Amino acid sequence: RRLGWAKRPDLRGAPRARVAQFYENDWYHLRVRGLNSIGEGPWCTAKIRTFGPPEPPVDFEPIEVELTKLTVEWSVGDRPAGEDIEGCEVEILHGEKWEPAEYQTEEDRPKRSEGTKWTAGVSGLCPNTSQTLRVRGSNRKGTGEWSEPTLMHTQGEPKKPFNVTYYMEVPDKIVLEWEVEDPHGAEVSSCVVENLGHLLHESVTAVGGSLVGPTAEALALDHLIHPSLTAPHFWPSVYAEGGEPKRVEGIKWTATITGANQEVGGQNNIRIAGVNAPGRGAFLRCDFHIPRAPDEPKYIEVVEHTDSRATLRWYTEDVPHAKVGACEIEMHTIATVWSTPKYEQEPTKKDDTMWETIITNIPPATAQSIRIRACSGAGKSDWADYEMGATE
Repeated sequence: RRLGWAKRPDLRGAPRARVAQFYENDWYHLRVRGLNSIGEGPWCTAKIRTFGPPEPPVDFEPIEVELTKLTVEWSVGDRPAGEDIEGCEVEILHGEKWEPAEYQTEEDRPKRSEGTKWTAGVSGLCPNTSQTLRVRGSNRKGTGEWSEPTLMHTQGEPKKPFNVTYYMEVPDKIVLEWEVEDPHGAEVSSCVVENLGHLLHESVTAVGGSLVGPTAEALALDHLIHPSLTAPHFWPSVYAEGGEPKRVEGIKWTATITGANQEVGGQNNIRIAGVNAPGRGAFLRCDFHIPRAPDEPKYIEVVEHTDSRATLRWYTEDVPHAKVGACEIEMHTIATVWSTPKYEQEPTKKDDTMWETIITNIPPATAQSIRIRACSGAGKSDWADYEMGATE
């Protein structure tokens, strides 16, 4: 038998029934069957829901948080496209009283975003505060029930900085780097760096050339000083010239401080916080130690040597938080004193550990004593000696 498409039956003349006395917004199971002279047909069952005011909205949450504004989203409505919902209301709890939300523009008022989802931009809120909100929908049958009260929080001060690193750029100058996130709508405008020290200690009382607080002489009375003045406190850091905290890129910041404990291995305690329009954020406290000078160079060799020119190669190792940034070379003969040679190429770092230089104007047929030392922000290494023979 050959199969084919059948036309959809015309139901305009099909039996119909109007069933009454249902409750609004409630579920029912109905069934229907046909009868003829032969007997009763099988039941056809359907689950239906009567139309009524909307159910309480669900998934009520903030999708964008700003300093004084919350953009919220929720779902309401029974039909897939949400076409049964005609409007929504948002309220905020002030003390013990619910009040309508404020909207900065007409565009911020509750509106359908897609399907059953709605959004609104609630304004006029206090920064860095918890707010309790609720929402309800309405349709042609009436106003629905309120959603469960939801606690939301506006933006405030920055969170604690993180990813703090440091290194010594030159002696007595420590470069700090850190990251601090910008709260939405209230970006970080500056940062605060403080050192742990004593009020009567000169390294923490000198800020920009002036003293912070009274001096020891002004505080001394019969050689007695109040313990609070000798106890350690956090004080504003002393910045190198041009080393004030500044944004590098994105959320990364840097500062260069001076006047820290310069003893090798000496511990320094600092704390860092971000500042924005609502105020200063939480401090992150961290400790760092002054690194030591690098070790002397190793594996010195002459790569190429002619009558008046020599290419030297050697290796250095970086010390944590104080990379080797330069090398110094001196040479002499029996008839001369130690002095800096003439370069065709100054000492240059070729990779993480290898250095090279090209020395010129070398006296012919003369042996040379050479010494090299590595330099970093933490200091200079001991000299490493090398004897370079004369060319034939």
